[in-house]
Amino acid sequence: PIKQVKLKLVLMDGTEEMALGDHANLTTGFDFEISLFKLYVSNISLTTSQGNKVLVKDVDIISLPEENENIVTLNVPHGEYNNVSIGYGLNPKQNNADPTSYEESHPLSNFQSMYWPMIKYRFAKVEGYAVSNTDSSDYLVSMHPGTDALYQMRDYKLFQNLKVDDNTAETLLVTMDINDLFTGPGGVIDFSKEGANQVHSIETGPDKDIHIAQRFMENLSAATKLEVVPPAQ
Repeated sequence: PIKQVKLKLVLMDGTEEMALGDHANLTTGFDFEISLFKLYVSNISLTTSQGNKVLVKDVDIISLPEENENIVTLNVPHGEYNNVSIGYGLNPKQNNADPTSYEESHPLSNFQSMYWPMIKYRFAKVEGYAVSNTDSSDYLVSMHPGTDALYQMRDYKLFQNLKVDDNTAETLLVTMDINDLFTGPGGVIDFSKEGANQVHSIETGPDKDIHIAQRFMENLSAATKLEVVPPAQ
């Protein structure tokens, strides 16, 4: 038997949940207004307590809340699970897909506006407007990471096993803090330096910025936390 389990992703600013149009005071020294957030999640699997890995979603796009666009439905076989794996971006096979071969509603379709022939799929689109807290200079921000090497796979060990049966109503909640996208183990992304406000994953030439895109995807993956949330009472 299969049970549908919800995976929900929420972007946070400290303790506050963010929506499009919200402002965040970044630790890098900018007031940042977010206007777009889209992210590929892929190859989501759960591991049973016996060690068997079960693929429960191949690919989807998560967007900042508009009609539950930050929720992915997972088809989970009944069982007990102690680990969740989530890919951020697309694996090489998915990234080499032909976007014109999918129907309009498919996550890999051209209609999602995530494909750019220069780099294939953009793994995420994070856009907005930033104003420096020190000198009031302003920056249009477009973070568009992509390319096979930037794919991130994260494992989350569950503190308590997730038991899935007909009565399961828990949600897998993934949170990430907006500050951690721009400061993390990948490094600091300062909009006023390196042209880091406009990043398109270009690998060669004078506009090369793949190193900043790599920084962003490493930070994004590391920024995520996963917890099992019981149903609201």
